[in-house]
Amino acid sequence: LKAHELDPGGPYPNYNLSCYYANSGNPDLAFSYLENALKFGWTNYKYLQEDTEMGPLRADNKKWTELMKKYFPNISK
Repeated sequence: LKAHELDPGGPYPNYNLSCYYANSGNPDLAFSYLENALKFGWTNYKYLQEDTEMGPLRADNKKWTELMKKYFPNISK
């Protein structure tokens, strides 16, 4: 949380918070932080698809697919 306080507009703190909330049973907040990470410059699509910490979010196929299509329109199908 301290990293997010120091760099609230950074992709990495937002990504890490997304992982935390995804695995703490708060998917809405996790998706919110993931979208922030994407807005602020997270570009590693492959890592998103493989990161085990993102598993709970990928399980919500509809939300996950919508977000991937929004930020990775040329990659995500």
